[in-house]
Amino acid sequence: MPDALSERFAEVFRTVFPEFSGEVVPALTASDVPGWDSIAHGNLIMELEEAFDTEINARAAFGCETLGDLAALFGQGGKTSP
Repeated sequence: MPDALSERFAEVFRTVFPEFSGEVVPALTASDVPGWDSIAHGNLIMELEEAFDTEINARAAFGCETLGDLAALFGQGGKTSP
């Protein structure tokens, strides 16, 4: 993840998970973060879409296993094919 993208992702991530005190890194997974369930994942996706003023494919976004996977979707220009 490029530095600028990771900084922005970390900022958005921390708004969705304000109690998370660990380092926000590309390898971060839902099992690393208390409260990161499917609903929180959807909230994260919506916050990222708003922050980056883009829309990504929901199926692809929900298939992401790490924060780095999710960042890659946005790094590819936003919309992806199903």
